[in-house]
Amino acid sequence: MEITAVNGRSHILIHIANTPSDVMGCIGLGSSFGFQKGQIAVNASKLAFTEFMRQVGKEKFILNIVNKIGGVLD
Repeated sequence: MEITAVNGRSHILIHIANTPSDVMGCIGLGSSFGFQKGQIAVNASKLAFTEFMRQVGKEKFILNIVNKIGGVLD
């Protein structure tokens, strides 16, 4: 799944990924945080991605990214 209409960015994907080394500016989904291969990681990425795709399907949607303290990122 690709995220589009981001100023100055392209090829932003949502995909299965556990550690920062699994992504290059993309979004890796997971169900919890932990450590893998000595890196901070998200766990159960395949399960989380499968559930995400089940819920959103192939329809277009608006994605709002919110930081930990509740502010929307521009």
